[in-house]
Amino acid sequence: MWGWGSNPQGQLGSLPGSVTNMTKVMQTGVTQIAAGANTSYFTHDNGQVLSVGHNPEGQLGAGIEVDRSSTPVAVVGLTRATRVSASSANQHNAFAFSSTQPLPPTFRLGFSPDSGVLLRNKTIKSQVVTSAVNGSTQSITLTATGLPSGVTASFNPPVVQAGGTSVMTLTRNTVIEPFDTLEITVTGTAGSTSRQSFYLLTLADPNPASGHAVPGPKNDAPFTRLLVRGNS
Repeated sequence: MWGWGSNPQGQLGSLPGSVTNMTKVMQTGVTQIAAGANTSYFTHDNGQVLSVGHNPEGQLGAGIEVDRSSTPVAVVGLTRATRVSASSANQHNAFAFSSTQPLPPTFRLGFSPDSGVLLRNKTIKSQVVTSAVNGSTQSITLTATGLPSGVTASFNPPVVQAGGTSVMTLTRNTVIEPFDTLEITVTGTAGSTSRQSFYLLTLADPNPASGHAVPGPKNDAPFTRLLVRGNS
């Protein structure tokens, strides 16, 4: 999950500043977002609500006496939250809906490592890590979509039980012309439930003199970035 814009009280989950470019707020598990004047709230698939930002009136709900927090903290007492409501017009309060029944089983996806550099005619690997949420024991089918021509993805095994791991292999077979940052979704599907995660991939040409180097932000190391990303 990503955030950007005004951040005077750290409500984007990063150190306070007047303006913040796009920044990663949380890795996975968020199902719903609510924003107050300077406080943000994130409902998670395990029933928790995390909050971040301004706290002079205790609006973080974490039972802590601090003026603000740029690190997400858990709202005390919520274990089966399904939705949280907040508004800039009511900046000192927030409200949450809570279920009286156990939350349905689900799962999460992540990577280790979550980034890598891929050269021409080479492969790189990353471990896809799944975790069970709310007692899930589902079988998860892994897929990757939106890959550009010349890059392929495979998973071994392609189906895992929640809590298990798979190895994702990315292969680059051909010269890829320059392009802007792309978003490629890696999805885990179990029945009617699906979850996504992302992997940051840098495509590099080790031989700029070949005429096939991909331009990027460094003059002495041309490259472009491919963002494997999705909703958590």
